[in-house]
Amino acid sequence: MPPNSSGGRNDPVDILLDLGFGTEEPDVCTKIPPRFLSGASVAKGINIRVFLEAQKQRMDIERPNLYGKERHFGKRRSFSHK
Repeated sequence: MPPNSSGGRNDPVDILLDLGFGTEEPDVCTKIPPRFLSGASVAKGINIRVFLEAQKQRMDIERPNLYGKERHFGKRRSFSHK
């Protein structure tokens, strides 16, 4: 990796963001082919709509934690340079 303007040290947060960490995850519905969502499941006890809603809720719960850590790193980084 090429050094940056901070004396040759790369910022760990920038490195992780460049690697794809900390970015928005695609909607769970985009990962499932439409043909799987078009009909009701014949499996007993399986409801795809309930599953999808649970996945969306999980992502909404996890997403703020990820962004909170990014803000935490930014604050910590600004304190360490003083």
